[in-house]
Order: sequence, then C-alpha cells, then structure tokens
Amino acid sequence: MKKIDLDKEFTKKQQIITCSILISILLFSITYQIYKEFIQEKPIVIERLGDLAFDAELSENFRVYIPENGQLEPYFVVTNDYANQGNTLLVREFVWDKPMKQQETIETSYYGSSLPDRFLNEDFINRFPDELGKKIEFTRVLVRDTEFKPESKSYQKLGRNIFLLSRYELGFYSEPVWDEEALSFFQVYDDASYPNRQAKLIYGSEGENWKRRVSWWLRSDTTPEKDTTNVVLDDGWWEIANTQEEHYVRPAFCLPPRLPVKEIDRNGEKIYVLSDFEFEGINENVFVDEQEVNNY
Repeated sequence: MKKIDLDKEFTKKQQIITCSILISILLFSITYQIYKEFIQEKPIVIERLGDLAFDAELSENFRVYIPENGQLEPYFVVTNDYANQGNTLLVREFVWDKPMKQQETIETSYYGSSLPDRFLNEDFINRFPDELGKKIEFTRVLVRDTEFKPESKSYQKLGRNIFLLSRYELGFYSEPVWDEEALSFFQVYDDASYPNRQAKLIYGSEGENWKRRVSWWLRSDTTPEKDTTNVVLDDGWWEIANTQEEHYVRPAFCLPPRLPVKEIDRNGEKIYVLSDFEFEGINENVFVDEQEVNNY
C-alpha cells in the first residue's frame, strides 16, 4: 500500500484555499471597481447653465439668478433646445412690474409691431450687464404674418433677442404651426392647476413685499379679430384679450447652454448664478416674504 504524506497533502490543500481566497479577493476588487465606475449613482454636479434645465432632469432647482441693473432676478431654466435652435431658454419667474397695452391702436395685433416687443428689445435688454447682453442669442420666433386676414394660416419667423412665449408653447390646445413645440415645463400638473404658467408680481417697499398673481401677454395671435390676441390669466389658463387692455410681460430669452454657473449661499439658501458675472448690491426684494395676496 502506498504511503500518503499527510503533511504534503495538508500543505497542498492550504495552497488551494489560499489561491481561492486570493482569486475571490481579486474578483471582488474588479467587481467593486466596475460598480463604482459604471453602476454606482454618482453625485450630480451642476457646472453649466444647461445642467439646470427642466428637461435635463439633473436638478430640482431649475432656476438661475440673472443680474439686472445691479440686482439678481430669478429665471426658470426651461429647456436646452428652444425652437430646435440649440440654446437654453430662460423665462423670468416674476413679471416686469409695469403693465402695458399690446398695441398703440386697434388696427392690428401683429406681434412684430407690439409695445411689449418694442419694450423688450429696446429698453429691457439694457438692464443686463453689457457682456451678458452680448451673450443673449438671436432667436427666431414664430408669429402670425403682418397682413391680417380672418382665419389666416400665414405665419413668419422674427429674429429677436428677447421675446414673449406663444400659446402653443405653454401647452394650451391649439394647432401647432411649423416646428412649434409645447414646453413640458409649463405642463406640470399640480393640485388642479398649472403653477408654472402662473406669473407673479412683486410689489411693496423693501422689507414689506408681497406677491400676487397677474395676467401676462403671449405673442400668439390666434383669433380672427384684428384687435385681439392672447393672454395667460392669473389662474394659469388663457383667454382672448383686446390689444388696448393692460397686462404684464414675462420676458424670455436664450443663452448658450455651456455658460458656467456656480452655487452660492444667499441668506442660508443655495442658489445658482452665472459664474462670469460678479457684482455687489444684490436686491433683497428677490427673496420676498411668504405673505401672498391673490388678485381674484
């Protein structure tokens, strides 16, 4: 009978076990590295303006604060490809504080000759720092053609730096024209209302501020009458309005999505600002009291 060397057998088993352990450790290490690299949820880092966009789905705080005349104003970052032109759409959270007519006369409702359009591109645009104003993208927006015809299907595109939104873009039922797209940001349904369609006005003296919901002009002209156009009401729905009525304006414009942003602390609140524009004298009115007065 062959004699078995128990010591050698024991040593052999030890080597097998040791190798198995080492292989297991190596496999675990490789698996863990793969998990960290490809599977593990990484912390979201907001570095560019486009990262804040509602449709980017990277941030729950889709706001950026823009300098206007030495104060910060909050803008919603709505989409990264507005009108298929590759730029990031910003919409002012609060309306401009002075209501205005849509036209000087009742002879037309053409957006290209409207008072809001003139105000936004001749006056309001000068509220931004010069370098920021140069970065605002020239955007082609769709409007009804100059010549009024009942039930006209004739439309044109106007080039604008700052503009109003259209009825269809807000998701109101209407037939889309050309490449118009409804913006998902304005279709978020919450408690029987569409809160992102509702616009508010800040008013009152510093330290005693209130917010109230107000109506605001759209650039759409979807009615057969030459002296009417569309507005968003204070409850977030739309209505036909006479061009001689006074409603508020809610400016919108586009910036390149790759503009750098950074997070800053403002009175204990984390907000995002454009990294390239530093200044002092932030207006406290941006952060208004919770007291709210409804106007209906």
